[in-house]
Amino acid sequence: EKDGKFGIINFEGDKLTDIIYEKIYTLKGTKNSIVTEKDNKKGIVSHLGLTTVDNKYEEIISLGKDTKKYIVKLNNKYGIDGILDCKYEEIKALNNTETFLVKENGKYKVIDKNEKIVFSEKFDGIEIIKNNIIVYKYKDAYCAYDLKNSKKLSKTYKTLKYTTNDLFIFKTNKNYGIIDINGKIKVKEEYTNINYYEDVNIYELEQENQDLNIILNNELKQISKGIINEVNYNKSYIKVWTEEGYNYYNLKGEKIFAKDVLIANNLFLSKKNGKYGFVDKEGTVIVDYIYDDAKEQNEFGYISVKKDGLWGSLNKVGQVLADIKYNLDNNLLIDFIGEYHLGEDLNLMYYTDKN
Repeated sequence: EKDGKFGIINFEGDKLTDIIYEKIYTLKGTKNSIVTEKDNKKGIVSHLGLTTVDNKYEEIISLGKDTKKYIVKLNNKYGIDGILDCKYEEIKALNNTETFLVKENGKYKVIDKNEKIVFSEKFDGIEIIKNNIIVYKYKDAYCAYDLKNSKKLSKTYKTLKYTTNDLFIFKTNKNYGIIDINGKIKVKEEYTNINYYEDVNIYELEQENQDLNIILNNELKQISKGIINEVNYNKSYIKVWTEEGYNYYNLKGEKIFAKDVLIANNLFLSKKNGKYGFVDKEGTVIVDYIYDDAKEQNEFGYISVKKDGLWGSLNKVGQVLADIKYNLDNNLLIDFIGEYHLGEDLNLMYYTDKN
């Protein structure tokens, strides 16, 4: 800042822009795109200080994650810089930089970057456009349209969610199933809920009066029966609670060993005859199967174990560190650091030795 104006320098102190702007701030949802404001008009510079959008707009909004295109506002009308003129009352990016929902003269339409209407079905709202598939709402019902092949589903549904591979989670009555773009039923409508984990293309199917769920991969092949406990995209694993204890899978749905995922751990949770114990990397039992419940070793090397309704902790070699004496029924998360357990209020994130 100098004389009430702002500019940008790098960590070496080199000047990347002139000190001429009233405001400078990052644009939410993008990388390396910095909003500058000059004479009350907004523009964009890159992290190298290069002007990518001139300072002429009243408003700038990211078109989508990691894109280099922007929804802009000029003379109280919206457009897309370098693509669409500012003449629309509204613009919504539909998960890509090729297709847009726009409002003109009080009416909505779906157009491409050349302003050609690409979707002419009657609709009250567009839910999503992804992989050339439009899911839209009309008169309290949902349908889908394939832009690439110019065809739509022959029926409408109470709910409809696009997932992947031209598949949809649907509901016509009270239960959920899965169909393809041709309306062919791939999974019968007999589940109380279907969760879809988009980052890993995994489905979790819940059934009435069943404790365990059915886990399917993106080809709708069953990979497990249990409850998904964690999806860790960064470390490339899925953690599922099953009758045999926790199982781990890679992002392809293939079963893997806990030691291949929890590489910093020296002890691993194991279940036998309904009880929990711990084994080392070679599978040798280090802690006998005497506990009613237990958690994997945490990042500090401590293990939470439960016996006869009470919790305590073990150290990294499996020795009892905190006596098995804590009633933690009101705790949403169970974790120990030494003799201290995580408190009830997760907003405070405190550890205590109080029962």
